[in-house]
Amino acid sequence: MATVEFLGQLSDICGRSHDVTLPNAVPDVASLRSWLNERFDGNPLAPASIRAIVNGEVAADQHRISNADRIAFFPPVGGG
Repeated sequence: MATVEFLGQLSDICGRSHDVTLPNAVPDVASLRSWLNERFDGNPLAPASIRAIVNGEVAADQHRISNADRIAFFPPVGGG
């Protein structure tokens, strides 16, 4: 089972963490975004500014994922 976490304001929309079994149709970060967006109102993972981390490393949308992974999504961080 993969662990999917939502950081920052995404946790208000999606919850903090979910253990999910990824379907075969979800082999990479991009397809995971799409799959999750179907489950949450407003497509919260659609903006390009939302980054993914797979097993502690920032990952591009084409990064392959599996049920053994820990995946987190985080919004841009502002500050001064």
